[in-house]
Amino acid sequence: MVVGNKQARDMIQQFFLSLQTGKTVFPFLLLAWRNHVGKTTIVEQEIQQMLGQYMATDYIALYDLSEQLGKEHAIKIEAPRGEEYIAVEDKQYCNRWIREVTHRLSRAPLGSRKVVYLENIERMTIAAANALLKSFEEPLPGRLIIASTSSPESLLDTIRSRALIIPFHLIGSDELRQAMHTAYPTLDAKTQQFVTAFSLGAWGLIDTLLASPDIDAWVQMYDAIVTRFARPTIIQEQMLRLQWVAEHGQLEQLIDALLYAWAWTNDLLVRIKKLLQSNVWQDTILFLWCVESLRK
Repeated sequence: MVVGNKQARDMIQQFFLSLQTGKTVFPFLLLAWRNHVGKTTIVEQEIQQMLGQYMATDYIALYDLSEQLGKEHAIKIEAPRGEEYIAVEDKQYCNRWIREVTHRLSRAPLGSRKVVYLENIERMTIAAANALLKSFEEPLPGRLIIASTSSPESLLDTIRSRALIIPFHLIGSDELRQAMHTAYPTLDAKTQQFVTAFSLGAWGLIDTLLASPDIDAWVQMYDAIVTRFARPTIIQEQMLRLQWVAEHGQLEQLIDALLYAWAWTNDLLVRIKKLLQSNVWQDTILFLWCVESLRK
């Protein structure tokens, strides 16, 4: 199920329609915005429809598997046939892996077109980007490169300028809640409030959150944090909750979720975000957060 970003979906469909009718289109399509908004799902549906029976031979993808494998960095290059794949762990898409992709792109398609998909292309090193650049400057006939990125501004100008960029956007909390009622009608109100806020408008993240073994603990922590303090004497209890979130590496995500859900005063959260980016100790930040919230 894909929710939101209708304009982006319409643009992608129009792009593939133009491609199939022989109209001049960019050989490089760039889907831009954060993860979990359906970029890969949407574009692979169009690729499947276009390639048909040749999907197994003429589609090559470089997937970022960091989240799925629970590792900080993981990359996989594969053809859907299954017998060809390269799994690596690296911080960036290095020259070697991009050259492997371009090598496979150079092989003639069995059908009318060969498609390469590069997920999170911002992970390319400069050397890798330069290795890929020739495929943009001198595109082979019947080839199409599609990439996704959460930060298009981090790409080289020479790469970005050769792409047709399709922007995705934040899904509004009201639209997300409505979709939640349809997809998860029996979900209790507190869990729904948590996943709506913590997904930050990324529908694809909701299934991941609900499948987490810690979902009950997260809901309990989030509900306690967004509930106003009744008495200053419970400041230590609130500190422990915030510290628990921080130890799970999700403090900034929590702040973004609270801003997204309008659960707290914006100026307080913005100040906290700025402090997190400074050299102030995190314990101090959490304490100030607790104290300041009591004044509201």
